Order: sequence, then structure tokens, then C-alpha cells
Amino acid sequence: MRSAKMEEVRNVIKTFSENGNTVTLAQVQKIVGVETPEDRRMVRRRVQELIERGEVERDGQYVYRYVPGREPRRYGKSYIRAWKIIRIQPPGWSKSTIVSLARVSGTIVQRYVKFLEEEGYVAKIGRDKGATLWRTTQKGQAERETPWPPLENPDAYARERAATAALCTLMLTSDLDKEYAREKIRGHLAVLNQKFSSQVENNLES
Repeated sequence: MRSAKMEEVRNVIKTFSENGNTVTLAQVQKIVGVETPEDRRMVRRRVQELIERGEVERDGQYVYRYVPGREPRRYGKSYIRAWKIIRIQPPGWSKSTIVSLARVSGTIVQRYVKFLEEEGYVAKIGRDKGATLWRTTQKGQAERETPWPPLENPDAYARERAATAALCTLMLTSDLDKEYAREKIRGHLAVLNQKFSSQVENNLES
């Protein structure tokens, strides 16, 4: 199974969105290298998460564009608000309760509660009408500082992989005599040159 990381999906969309361009879901799935239906659904979920975060916008059915300046910041207010609410809730709260009270997205709460459970800050206590009910543990009640989930380990070459895929697509499908195609090719080559030329220079110096 080829599990696409969020950072990979984000970088593919960002690369294709340069100069106001768009990318399709099928292109994203192809570039990150997923093959099975389950893996393709995972990529679709990743894209949906980016839309909910405000990082990506739709430009048609299964067509997307990255929104400049909306890259994630480590210490966002969403986790702070969610933790303040979770810490003081009486036993029997649900994720939808946190979404409503903290005014954060369901995706963030889903991910955050999973992390808190793994760390022992919250625990399941039952179900009500299909919804899982939770309680904040003594460890959680005693923790005044916001517990921060770990950042994803980014692919160090995600941007370069996306640039290479875009470059291959241009070479195979575009009219290379057109200036707009050449401009895009130069842009993708610059991404590769910046990464690998600097690495060569560093290796020679060492």
C-alpha cells in the first residue's frame, strides 16, 4: 500500500498551482504514486482536509488550486481552543460537542482526540445514538498547557518530485514552441536545480 502523506499531497497541489494554475484529483493521485482504490480514496480525503483547512479551493469538479499564504502554522489557535474545552468537559462529551464549542473543524477534532487518547489525556466511556462518548482523564485535567500533536514527517523531496512530474507532463503534452510552456519548464527546472546544485556544492565543500 502506498500511503500518501499530507505533505506530499499539499506540495503537489502547490506546485501545480503556481501562476494561478489548477490540478485535478487524478493528476495528484498519479503523481504521488497511489494505485489501489483504497489509496486513491486516501488522497481524496487528504485533499478534502486541505479544503476544510482553507489551504485548497475547488475550481470545478475534482479540480483544485492552492491558496497562497495558507500554509499550516505549528502553534495555531485551533488546538488551544479545543484543549481548553476538552479539559473542562464533564464525562460524556462527544467530538461534535467539541467542534461546536471550540468552533474548529471536525477534521482537526477527529485527529486531535485520537492523539489525546494515545497520550492518555482522554478515554472512551461508551456510546450514545452511534456517537462515541469520552471523558477527560485525571492526567488531562491536570494538564494546563495545550498538548501538541507531532508534526508529520515531511518528504524532503516532495516539492522536487512534484516538479519532476509536472515537467514530464509538460514535455509530453504541451507545445514546446509556446513561450508559456517554456516558462513553466524553466520554473520546474529551477526547483530541481536549486535543490540538487546546493547539495552538490555542500558535498564538494565537505
